[in-house]
Amino acid sequence: MVHRAACRLAGQVSAVAVLQAPLRGPCRPSRPVSVLQLAGTADDVLPYGGGPTPEGFDAPPMRAAMARWRRLDRCGHVWRRVAGRAVRERARCAGGTVAELVTVRGAGHDWYGARDGVDATQAILAFFAER
Repeated sequence: MVHRAACRLAGQVSAVAVLQAPLRGPCRPSRPVSVLQLAGTADDVLPYGGGPTPEGFDAPPMRAAMARWRRLDRCGHVWRRVAGRAVRERARCAGGTVAELVTVRGAGHDWYGARDGVDATQAILAFFAER
């Protein structure tokens, strides 16, 4: 739902943050929107590498879904930083926006905390504060 809001309401939102759910379906934002995506590589509900879900649809691979956001937002170079279990891939995009994927290695379909190497609440608050 958050991706859908970013796609359809880009003129009204400047940034979104999503835990696990990759962008899928049609998306034609009227302008670039900053996107923070957090996902675990051991998610058994929405497979990080893509594939069938318990609800019966095929999820796209998380990295491919974020590459799609980077194309939609007309992003530049992606820089990558590894800190413990967390891998951050971030790109600066058109209109001062940012597209960032935070991958938590070995994490499942959870709300991530300090034990996971990234605190989802703090990461989202910091991302929104930048916007």
